[in-house]
Amino acid sequence: MQVWEILAAAALCCAVFCLIYAAKKKLLLPKTGCCGVTVTATVRASGRAPCLEQTVNGLVWLRQGGMDMDIVIEDAGLVPQQRQLAEILAREKDVSLTRVQPEQTDPGR
Repeated sequence: MQVWEILAAAALCCAVFCLIYAAKKKLLLPKTGCCGVTVTATVRASGRAPCLEQTVNGLVWLRQGGMDMDIVIEDAGLVPQQRQLAEILAREKDVSLTRVQPEQTDPGR
């Protein structure tokens, strides 16, 4: 009899965990796509920008998880190798890539 009680308790714990996991999107992600509300994530990168790929992949992961947002990479003077990476990310991850002049960047950010 104890084996069945243990299995029932384990199944109940799994069910509760699955419900919590399913509800996390509703609880953690902001409500977008209604009432004219949109989210745009802008990644401003310059120089070597060693974390560019990880940052973009993290934002893409959020988007794949249900967050409706546009992702924009702003090239504010990337080195040629990182510019090439940004172009690949834009092409493969459905991300926009724009160039901005250094005077257009906000140093207070």
